[in-house]
Amino acid sequence: LYTLSMYGRSEPLSLSYLNNLPKRNAYQNAYLLLTILELEKHNKDKTLQVGFSVDSYTKQKSQILAELKSQRKKDKLGTYFDNDTDNRWSWQGGRAEVTAVVLDTLIEAGDKSSIQGELITSLYKRGNGGAWNSTRETGT
Repeated sequence: LYTLSMYGRSEPLSLSYLNNLPKRNAYQNAYLLLTILELEKHNKDKTLQVGFSVDSYTKQKSQILAELKSQRKKDKLGTYFDNDTDNRWSWQGGRAEVTAVVLDTLIEAGDKSSIQGELITSLYKRGNGGAWNSTRETGT
């Protein structure tokens, strides 16, 4: 969905499904919010997919952001976000990868809270001399 939104496109059924999930994890909330923000940019530029309206989703941005921020966790390395599975090798990745996605989302959303600094510190501590737990975490 996010990749499509970068080109002013949407998959309305998938977006609606994700938006209406009864419980989304941090990874899902982050990408839902990034998708809405990207679609808004295209809406302003008049390059949004014909027949699609982002207005109903725009009204939910602050709610999604608040839900996302409430999902933060802390451990001895600091603040992080998790994919809510015990498998760091899942599609959504481990703590460092999900935390990096959330950090990007907070920056894109213009969030001014102290969480961003906490996440940067935590990500720094989670690295191991430039090495990470997976190649995806290294790339993130």
